[in-house]
Amino acid sequence: NDEGIISELPPGESEEFTIALSAGANALPKRYPVSFDFQYEMPDGDTEVSQTYTTPIEVIESEGGGLPVGLIVGAVIVIGVLGVFGWRRFNTDE
Repeated sequence: NDEGIISELPPGESEEFTIALSAGANALPKRYPVSFDFQYEMPDGDTEVSQTYTTPIEVIESEGGGLPVGLIVGAVIVIGVLGVFGWRRFNTDE
């Protein structure tokens, strides 16, 4: 799933959500950039899209059927970054 939906976020509030990421079987173990942006509705009903943010995700070799720790750590980083940028975006006085 490449979308996370938060139906409503009051000013000054934050919320976390998870976006599932996976690497193909032939992906090389290294850092890959992941880009994301936010689409949001203004109080007047207009829909806007934020600037695009990029964060690195580390792909590591699987150790035989275990959890993809690198992807999980990367997803947690993405969620944290999303939370910070979302909080900063909606916490500004305009």
